[in-house]
Amino acid sequence: MTVPDLDRVARLIREVAETEILPRFRRLEEHHTWEKRPGSLVTVADEAAEKRLEDGLLRLAPGSVALGEEAAEKDSSIFERLLDDEPVWIIDPVDGTKNFAAGRPEFAVIVACRGRGNAGRMDPRSCAQPNCDGGGGRGRANR
Repeated sequence: MTVPDLDRVARLIREVAETEILPRFRRLEEHHTWEKRPGSLVTVADEAAEKRLEDGLLRLAPGSVALGEEAAEKDSSIFERLLDDEPVWIIDPVDGTKNFAAGRPEFAVIVACRGRGNAGRMDPRSCAQPNCDGGGGRGRANR
């Protein structure tokens, strides 16, 4: 896999936040939120953002695979991708879904690439540059 430019990854995250997540913030209707299991919410924003992030990340890094939170909830065999040699994009499209669904601003987009050693967390409300730590997966949230 060719390692994608982090600026391109950041741009993708920003675009997805601006088109799939932020337009739904504080505008969710009752049928836009449901429990995937008791106590664990998912929204239309989670599913739409995850799909767009997965498609975009796989285009940016041919040969990689994705493990999205919502897809893994539906099919736990996806976790087996972590056992293979291919780089794996790990995606939490709306970290803090309960906050997001309740209209509270404490939520973020998390994207990590296992195999590269970087992790990033981005506050989609500010669309600031994701904080990527450059190794070990210990990114800090932008505040």
